Amino acid sequence: MEPSFDAIHLSSMHDALDRIGDYQVLPPDEKEVYLSNVVLSTLKDLNITPAELEQRGIHFKPLNDIIIQELSCTRYLTWASVDNFIEKMIQGLVISKEDLNNKEKNCCKDGLKQMIRQMPHGRSLLLQDEWGLKKVSAARGIVRGAELTLGTSVSLFIGTALSYRLIELARTGASDFAEFTSVFKENSEKGVVSLVQLLAKVDSSWLYLLMASPLIFGALKGVFEGCKSQKSKERDLADLQFAVNEHTKPLTDLNSKLVAYLWEDNARQYLPIPGLMSVTERMQDAERFIRWNGTVLLSKQRIEFDNIKIMTSKARGMSKLYAMQCLAKIIHSLSIKDFAAFQKAGIPKDRLEHILQLKAEALHGLRVLAGNELPADKQASIIQRSMASTLYACYLLWWLGLNPSKTQGVAFAAFKAGKATLTALFISEIVKSITQAINCPDKPGFKMFYGDYEIWANKLTVECFNEFLRQFRLVSRDEPIEPFLEQLENFHLDGVTSLNLRSKGLNAEETQAILKIIAPKMRITNLDLSFNKIGEDVGKIDFPDCLIDLNMESNKIGPNGAKGIRLPEGLGSFNINFNNIRSEGAKALNLPKSLKSLDLGSNRIDAVGLTDIVFPSELESLVLDYNNLGPEVTSKLELIKKIKDLSLKKCKLGDSGLKNLKLSATIEILDISDNQISDEGFIGFKCSPKLQSLNLGYNQITSKGLKANPLPSTLKELRLMNNKIGLDVKGWILPAELTYVNLAGNQLGVTGAKNLQLPPGLLIAFLDNNEFGPEGVKGLKLPPTIIIVGLDNNNMGNSGLRSLKIPLSVEELSVMSNGITSDGISNFKPHEGLKSLFLSGNKLGAKGIKLLICPSTLEILYLENTDLGNEGCRDLRLNQGLKELFIGGNLIEAEGIKNLVLPDTLQQLSVEDNNLGVQGAKYLNLPNSIQHVDMDDTGIGNEGAKLLRFPPALDWLSIRDNLISDEGIRAIFQKIFRTNLRHLYTSGNDFNATAINDQRIFQQQQLLKSCQDQLCHSNTPLIENDDVLMLSSLQTSSATRLTTPFSWLKRPLAALADRVDGFFKSTGTQLRVTLADTPSYFPHIGSLDLHDFHPHGSLLTDHYHSIADYACPSSLGMGLVPYSMPLTSLGY
Repeated sequence: MEPSFDAIHLSSMHDALDRIGDYQVLPPDEKEVYLSNVVLSTLKDLNITPAELEQRGIHFKPLNDIIIQELSCTRYLTWASVDNFIEKMIQGLVISKEDLNNKEKNCCKDGLKQMIRQMPHGRSLLLQDEWGLKKVSAARGIVRGAELTLGTSVSLFIGTALSYRLIELARTGASDFAEFTSVFKENSEKGVVSLVQLLAKVDSSWLYLLMASPLIFGALKGVFEGCKSQKSKERDLADLQFAVNEHTKPLTDLNSKLVAYLWEDNARQYLPIPGLMSVTERMQDAERFIRWNGTVLLSKQRIEFDNIKIMTSKARGMSKLYAMQCLAKIIHSLSIKDFAAFQKAGIPKDRLEHILQLKAEALHGLRVLAGNELPADKQASIIQRSMASTLYACYLLWWLGLNPSKTQGVAFAAFKAGKATLTALFISEIVKSITQAINCPDKPGFKMFYGDYEIWANKLTVECFNEFLRQFRLVSRDEPIEPFLEQLENFHLDGVTSLNLRSKGLNAEETQAILKIIAPKMRITNLDLSFNKIGEDVGKIDFPDCLIDLNMESNKIGPNGAKGIRLPEGLGSFNINFNNIRSEGAKALNLPKSLKSLDLGSNRIDAVGLTDIVFPSELESLVLDYNNLGPEVTSKLELIKKIKDLSLKKCKLGDSGLKNLKLSATIEILDISDNQISDEGFIGFKCSPKLQSLNLGYNQITSKGLKANPLPSTLKELRLMNNKIGLDVKGWILPAELTYVNLAGNQLGVTGAKNLQLPPGLLIAFLDNNEFGPEGVKGLKLPPTIIIVGLDNNNMGNSGLRSLKIPLSVEELSVMSNGITSDGISNFKPHEGLKSLFLSGNKLGAKGIKLLICPSTLEILYLENTDLGNEGCRDLRLNQGLKELFIGGNLIEAEGIKNLVLPDTLQQLSVEDNNLGVQGAKYLNLPNSIQHVDMDDTGIGNEGAKLLRFPPALDWLSIRDNLISDEGIRAIFQKIFRTNLRHLYTSGNDFNATAINDQRIFQQQQLLKSCQDQLCHSNTPLIENDDVLMLSSLQTSSATRLTTPFSWLKRPLAALADRVDGFFKSTGTQLRVTLADTPSYFPHIGSLDLHDFHPHGSLLTDHYHSIADYACPSSLGMGLVPYSMPLTSLGY
């Protein structure tokens, strides 16, 4: 609520204005001056009356605004208070109440009084004690010194980081704008790297001193400022007035002497010289004495203040802005809330009234400069305003919390917040750089070898350990385990709980050797040993007692191994799928009582074997998929009282088996798909009363069986795909709580579509391959809550699409392969809110694509095999916000790609199976946001591979079947070293993997990224032999040829380059001696030749497909072979 105001009519105000017309004036229509009740009450408490203020000619409006601001709680939220917070805290620690008066003090008598602190409510206090003035000067010096040091550090850091990038730009000679911007956008560590390079040569003790320099310099400046402070310093006002007069002379009076003086004064502002003061420094001294010194004569304060005011009105350039800043600090100082303390300290009332007068004049002056108030007639002709001074005045008013403009407030707040955030970030980076320079040379590490040279691994983090573990036997299962075990000793694994040894070709002895080393270093709760070669001697493995989750899928344990396996007592989940343990082994399993999840799938267990298994009483999840249980399956499963999740996929149950199947009443999830079940079996089946998810897919159930045996009302997910439900669904009632249903491939037809009653709360429905036709789609009733609808392969045609009633709740719609053409698309208007649209397999043609309207909410669009062509690419209108686009198989050529406009938000693009060719690769303009690109079978060849441009965010790339040979693959590798690529698929191309040695490139880069700090131990980046191209800012050990990166400096700076080169060569030699005795991954290490390039950046494929070992999952992508294997061509 706005404060109420009392009108105080001052009859003599116009006379007062005549007396003070040189600095203030009332608007023509203002007849009375108002002070708020709050202000009147505050002045009354201080025994100050409006009449007394009127006699001094004080303008009440700015005075009222200042006092209201100082009394409000919002004063703490102004940026002026934030800027002054640290200095204010220090002042509160050093200033005592006794510093406000100038009485002679007795150390013994006044000792307790000296301990009482006095923190200013504003920016300053009036002090009459010499020691108090020294203390506040020292406090200001501490803060100012620390700010100067940090500010200079930030400037140096920015300069270092920028020069690093400019040197990179000069070295690469980039002429393309995209290459130019990439130098500045990528690798956020470059600033840190460049600074660490500079600091790495300095002794650590000096670096510690450097980190403490803001505090040290602040303390020194505090002592200096405190010593030079005086109680009542005799100021040479003549010098101040002379400087002000010289700075405010009109341009017509300029002469050579004056110009020289002004240049000299400006130089002093930017290059401080002891003993010589610029006009800005003189003004700042005057402003500080006005704010702090309670002993200065009022006449002297008035002269100093008037000189500052003159500078704000008539000066030019930075001096004018500094003068305005002085006025703002005066306004923010000497709060009305401190006046009571001033009176108790004996400060006379006339000095307090004088303070109010100066503050009111200062605020009025700023408002005049900001254009918020009119100047007096006498001032109008002398005030010089510019855009810069007006903007700065508005800023200072916002800084004080007195700017009424909300728009300006938002802009200034954003500017200050951004500046503060950037400063904090830069300071944190500087500290990070110094700590790296301190710690890197002494950080423990070891040599790590992969390929034909080693790296120095000194960042022994969990990320490094996981990557090191992943690359073990990644390419060849014959890799020896001894060096791997030796290097495991180097890791510290506190806090790590998961161990992934999937697909390492391990036997039981090797597994036990690994666990023996790792178990004492970490608390293993999750262990993955799937897809190994652990056989019947599995009993040799001592599993950790803390193990909770054990995965041994796809090993060679067999029946005898199952008898000997020793599982920890606290195990909660055990997967022994696909181990051929048979019924004999399953019976012999000694399962711990704590087990809650068990997977026995694909183990050739029969019904008799199932009967003999002793299941733990706590078991909740059981998988028996792909076992030969047959129709003889008994009621054994009913005895597992707490079972909730049961999977019996493809167990040959048949009708009789399903009838005999007795389940626990606790079952919530049941999978009995692909079991040759017909109506007979389903009618005799009793569902659990708590069943929530049921999978009956790939059976032979019809609508008759479904009607005869109603599904439980608790069911939420139902899968009935590829059964024989047929047309007669009338009367079949689906459970009301159902949220997911899959009825694909059930030949429902037109009648089934019309009679199908979907539950009102359904969210997901897959109704593909049901021969609905146009009439069936027209009669289909989708509930208003549905989110995902699948209607692929229903032959709906154009009329079906037009008549399809799509609820506004739908976010994903799939109508692929439905015979839709451009005529259907012409009347198809997807609603706002739709996020995914699948139109692939419909012959839309260029005409249909032109008519297609994409809602603004669309994120995924499938247009594969839609006869898009070149013309369609030109007419395709994609919405901003689209993230995934699939246009493969559309006869698109270079012309179409040239005209294709991709949105800036796109993250995934598929153009596979198009004839892009060399020119298409050139024209493909990928947005910077792209992460996933599929270019299989696009005919780009070697020349196209050279022309491709990859954005930095690229994570997944497939270039299979593109007629790319060694030359093209090398070009691809050279382009992706600046990206974030982790998945690369190159199968079907005719290149020589031995010559390229690509597995070393991919493996080394991830190890360098994960296991090595930048610029530690050696400042020697790798250099590519042939092209003399620096391709890594990370280091290797002495096994790498030591070529320095400064050869480009030799022509302009030959002498400096020789010195720098010499330093790094000597450093490399010392490093070689230091690291000579450290353990290597393989004994034959020592080659200094780098056979092919080694790019920097995060570059590694996470998916491989080995052609040499069938145990490697075939679903993983790129084929890599040991570089020593002589192959002339590889077709993966």
